[in-house]
Amino acid sequence: MALSRFNARLLAHARRSTHPRRRRLVLLSSRQLQRPSPRLRPSNSSLSPANQRTMPPPDMLPDDKASPRRPRIAFKLPPKKNKDLTTCSNVALKLKLDPAEPGAAIGTKDHACLSEFQSPDVGYRLPHYDDPIGASVERLQIPHVPDSISDDVDTPQLTPCKSAAKRKLEELSKNPIAFVPATKATMDTEPARKRRRLMNQDMAERSHSAVHLSREYSRPDLGVAGLRNHNGAICYRRSVYQVLINTPVFVNWIKLHGVDPQHPCPPQRSKPCLHCALRNLANAYWPPGTLRRDEGAIDKALRILDKVMNAHSCVGGTPRSFSQQQDAHEFLNQLLQFLERDAAPRVIRELKALFGLKRVKSRSCTRCGLVDDTWDPIVEQGLCVNIRHPKRGLTLEEYVDNAFKEVNDGIFCTNCRTKLTHNYKHSVLDGPELMLVQMSRFTWLGGARKLHDPVPLNLYLDLSKHFKDSQLQQPGTLRYRLTGMVLHEGGAGGGHYIAKVVTPKGTEEASDADITRNLTVKDLLKARDGTFTPYILAYTRVRG
Repeated sequence: MALSRFNARLLAHARRSTHPRRRRLVLLSSRQLQRPSPRLRPSNSSLSPANQRTMPPPDMLPDDKASPRRPRIAFKLPPKKNKDLTTCSNVALKLKLDPAEPGAAIGTKDHACLSEFQSPDVGYRLPHYDDPIGASVERLQIPHVPDSISDDVDTPQLTPCKSAAKRKLEELSKNPIAFVPATKATMDTEPARKRRRLMNQDMAERSHSAVHLSREYSRPDLGVAGLRNHNGAICYRRSVYQVLINTPVFVNWIKLHGVDPQHPCPPQRSKPCLHCALRNLANAYWPPGTLRRDEGAIDKALRILDKVMNAHSCVGGTPRSFSQQQDAHEFLNQLLQFLERDAAPRVIRELKALFGLKRVKSRSCTRCGLVDDTWDPIVEQGLCVNIRHPKRGLTLEEYVDNAFKEVNDGIFCTNCRTKLTHNYKHSVLDGPELMLVQMSRFTWLGGARKLHDPVPLNLYLDLSKHFKDSQLQQPGTLRYRLTGMVLHEGGAGGGHYIAKVVTPKGTEEASDADITRNLTVKDLLKARDGTFTPYILAYTRVRG
């Protein structure tokens, strides 16, 4: 039975070999190709001498007395022709293309034997890959595939691939991308990449309080207006008003008072409303629409504001002290405190978001390094820098960095159980929209006197490195630009205050009612302008 099956398969193989179009294959079942298992094959010792006869040749008839042992099939097929030469030549003849000519379009099946030919579309010699990734790249390099080859059609036509990746690769090969070196001219035409804004919970809450406030000037066509000094002694008020009234975010916030339902005027108050007085001055200073600025309306609103401030018992609030010179920074602090008094909770949150620097303090022992950061956060109205510590001649940024750290002696350490020197560090949780920096120019050591030390100013002030969260310490997270300042000349007993502000018309100077226009940034950053020295600096937060 086994020999008859074997002869039948040989005849089938002979018939297939006569057909020139078919491949020469021998179909053998897996049962015939696999090696017999030793469990099923009897050992030679168990066979009788009669059963150990050799197998008859294939042309003999089946013998019933043959051994039940499955014979091993061994035969030789006709030698195959050289695949690299013959098969590739046959494919080239079917396509009627010259194997040596670099115009032969190849298909996926015949690509293995024609890999040495050049692709007509890619334009370079295609390599042959054996790994799966290389094969995928190889398939993408074939933009066209031939139609199926039949006996009737001698010349197959090339059809474009339906794969989107192959078509895209073909388009890129026809239109290559030209790269040019980047210059300043080309970089200016590129769209600016929007910086990802990082913030913590404190920043998110404060930003939500001030997100509705516009930071644009309501009247870009106007500049500084003079403020009259009615008694000759309140220049400290006029300079502070000039800085606040030329800050767009503050002006747009104060104009909402009494107009927006969420910014109502307190119905029950013991003193005149300071918010209303500042709003009237802002509306007269920056009239809405295209109305003309009226100096009479500004002066009227200014007189009412002085009366309201005197009613709140501020610095110079009594009739006697109102005609005397006072400190501008002390007046500014009391003005912000009066704005917070009797205000709604929403208004208080917005006011702290405008002027409050939220920070927290921690200390570390110089011996064991124990860190104590159990202090609650505090909100302060800006910074006060000592221009004599640690030494003279430093820049403003260096003095500001020194304001965030201090050293105290005689502090008890719970770990060392003794009093030692501790280093204190102030970390920022969030910064205000308007950062007020006071340079401490007055000292009372050995008597009251003023420090005239020149301090180089910075147009931009970056406080990002002082964040408590390390993820927010990237440069630009908390960045400010100088937009105004209060300057002082004279000594500790008297002098004069002026203001320099940045307006839509540029940098301008206001000395009461006198205005000096067309100043430069260099004039704004002067460490000493004649006899005037910077005293209060106003930095506006840079967003985006």
